[in-house]
Amino acid sequence: VVEVMSVQPTSEKVTVRQLSASAAAAAAAWFTVLATEDGNALAESTAPTDLAYELASVDVAVAGATDLEDTIRVSGEIKPAASASIRARVSGPVVAVHVRPGDAVRKGDTLVLLGTEDLDSTVLQRAYGIEAAEAQLRLAEQTLERTRELHGRGVASKSALDKAESDVLAAEANVLGLSAQGETALSALRDATVYAPFDGTVSARLVEPGEQVSAGTELMVVADVSTLEAEVLVPVRDVPLVKPGQRAVLHVDGHGGPTVRGTVDRVSPVANAGTRSVPVSITLDDSAESLWAGMFASGSITVREGHGVLGLPATAVVNDADGDHVLKIEDGILSKASVRVASTWNGGRTVVVEGDVKPGDTVLAAPLPGLDAGTRVTVENPS
Repeated sequence: VVEVMSVQPTSEKVTVRQLSASAAAAAAAWFTVLATEDGNALAESTAPTDLAYELASVDVAVAGATDLEDTIRVSGEIKPAASASIRARVSGPVVAVHVRPGDAVRKGDTLVLLGTEDLDSTVLQRAYGIEAAEAQLRLAEQTLERTRELHGRGVASKSALDKAESDVLAAEANVLGLSAQGETALSALRDATVYAPFDGTVSARLVEPGEQVSAGTELMVVADVSTLEAEVLVPVRDVPLVKPGQRAVLHVDGHGGPTVRGTVDRVSPVANAGTRSVPVSITLDDSAESLWAGMFASGSITVREGHGVLGLPATAVVNDADGDHVLKIEDGILSKASVRVASTWNGGRTVVVEGDVKPGDTVLAAPLPGLDAGTRVTVENPS
């Protein structure tokens, strides 16, 4: 007579993170061993039929409409939107400098006065030359009139008439040439007074009264700091993604306030020879009240945005013989849900999917060993 001992199936939860290959095998092999007098063994399987795996909250993802964006990292220098290096157009001594660094100037304000003694002499010389040329022209015109009269009476020859006409043309050309020289002299005299080209602030004063300067010498720098921009460098591989009008967020070294926002204004068509990066200008929303030209800034440019899309971790999508799918939890049981990856984001870490997944569905965030369609699971409550 053999006495049979039975074991009733029980419901248990197995935490996935505690499950190993040996433990999974042991959990699936519940036996009641029945011994007989001759040493033979009879085994009856009594494995539980409703084993559930407990998933940690980090093992799952909830599908939902979300806003996504792709960004690229950038860094560069804060610069004024307009900056002019003021240079001398004529040679001469510096007589006066009316502004210092930090002074605000308006367009047309006098910045520097250069000595004009030599220029005044040149203007007078050109004026006297023009008067002499005009006198010669009047004489040539009178001679032409007499020669025409004599030629009409047969006294003057044709060659004499031709010469008189040529003399008038030469005198006219001489007057025009000297007049042009006079205008040049007057322009040089005007250039001895240096004016501000636009409203701005003096950022550098490079000459002092008494110095002798030549044409082309830098006198000072005027910058329009009412509008600032950041000139950042973008790697060549990322340049095709950058377009004017895109949003940028920058952190400025030494700026105690919040992040500074801006807009991409223009993209240089030429890469820097040294860095092989492309300069991109970002117009900043902040003004000169809290930022200064020369500050260093770093941050990001948003190159792509998606609003209200269904996003999931890229690891949630599994590809097998059935195609792309995710493991969705429905009524505590895993099931395959077919999806199509519409786009990838964040360097491939996030995907936008379409298919048998809707907002609010809970899916496995990544494949886990021993879990497949039909497996019963529970999800722990986050602490």
